Amino acid sequence: VFHYFGPIQLAVYNFALAIPNQLGGLIKSINTLAVPKLVNQEKGLFQKTLVEKSVIVFLFGLCITIVYIFAAPFIFNTFFPQYLSSILYSQVYSVILLFSAALPVAFLDAQVAIKEKYAATILSNTFKIGTIFFGLYYFGLWGLILGRVISKIFSVLIAFLFAKRV
Repeated sequence: VFHYFGPIQLAVYNFALAIPNQLGGLIKSINTLAVPKLVNQEKGLFQKTLVEKSVIVFLFGLCITIVYIFAAPFIFNTFFPQYLSSILYSQVYSVILLFSAALPVAFLDAQVAIKEKYAATILSNTFKIGTIFFGLYYFGLWGLILGRVISKIFSVLIAFLFAKRV
């Protein structure tokens, strides 16, 4: 970002990602808490309820995302008044919070499905690199933000597919 767009756009980008990434860390802790419970649970039982439990976690992320979208202008006006141009980028990027707690990833960890976890990670990261480069090259900062969101959605979908196969 610095090389192609300069230090100002890099600062705008970093401030846009800062708060959603911190909130995402809180939501990701759901995965850490889920792994011990999933280890003791039958594989078939969790696979049947995977979608239901993921919808509940998704709705939790939706609540946090909506609150953040409305709170972002106030947060930036109060703490980062020099970076008000980051508000819209940050609000769009906050969609990533909906997919931060991926229960299928926790399931793959609990089942010690190393081959599936590696395959999902390789596919997800390859897609992420491709979408980020494509988005950045053709659409600038908006492409970078959207590329990260799209790659996160893809990552969760891939994890779902591998969790169903285990």
